[in-house]
Parts: sequence; C-alpha cells; structure tokens
Amino acid sequence: MRDHNDAKIKFDGYENKDILIDIKNDLITPLLQILLKDKSTKRNIIWATDTYSELGIGFKDKDQINRDLLLKHADIIKPRIQKSLETQADRTRKKACVNYAEKI
Repeated sequence: MRDHNDAKIKFDGYENKDILIDIKNDLITPLLQILLKDKSTKRNIIWATDTYSELGIGFKDKDQINRDLLLKHADIIKPRIQKSLETQADRTRKKACVNYAEKI
C-alpha cells in the first residue's frame, strides 16, 4: 500500500522511503535468477556501467549480474532518480575539486 502524502512504502508493517523493492525479501529472492536472465542471449544481463566497478570482480560494465553478488551488495539497488541525483552530485564534487586544483 502506498501513502501518496509522503511517498513511503508500507508492506506488512515495514516502512521505508529509501527502498523501492527489497531484493532480500523472501518473496523476491527466488525470482532474481529469472529477472536477471536476458531472454535473447539466455545469459544474465550485464551491468552496462562502470559505476559499480569499485566493488571488484563481477561488477565491471560487461560482467553479467550474478544473483549471489547482487544479494551481497543489495544496497546498490536504488530508484533511477536517486542514482541520477547521486551521480550529478559526484560529478559536481569531482569537477569542483579539479577546478580548485587548476586555480592553485
């Protein structure tokens, strides 16, 4: 059930506005292998971004998304809008640091 006043998600007494879907939930976890499967290649989908490469092996842009690794780092799953805002903030910080360094 969704409360539109404050955009919180309520499910069986659980309430969190930061988690859209809890992939560690007992109802979701068994479905992950199906959801990660690319129907055309019959292999798992790939990350297609270097955003998570700092997590190590299995997180490079062309690596297939592994169910067990994904569950181990479940906190990286975020709504697209939240990722976009964080990416923009990171770019701004990096650019500010570069600009500051150039002026010195």
